[in-house]
Amino acid sequence: MPEKKRIRIVTICGHGMGTAILMQMLVTKALQTLNVPADIEAGNIAIARSYKLDKDLIVAGEEMGEVLTDVGLPVVLLANFIREEHAIERLKPVFNKNFGYKL
Repeated sequence: MPEKKRIRIVTICGHGMGTAILMQMLVTKALQTLNVPADIEAGNIAIARSYKLDKDLIVAGEEMGEVLTDVGLPVVLLANFIREEHAIERLKPVFNKNFGYKL
């Protein structure tokens, strides 16, 4: 089986970096559990549209959904920033649809 491409992910929060860093840790753990290679960094909503230049996916809190409708990248919205199972449930369909995984 060919090796999967490393997915470049940015987690963003609308109020600084605290929640973005929390989501970064959560998504890192969830993708390790799923055995999905990824580079994950915490970012900022102010420059969300520029992420399409060097990222494959945005992960954000559900409250950011309306702001991220036209960023040009797939977006995963999380309601819970602590439960790994929640992150896995939200990430799987996006990885299957957009990146050729069968999780």
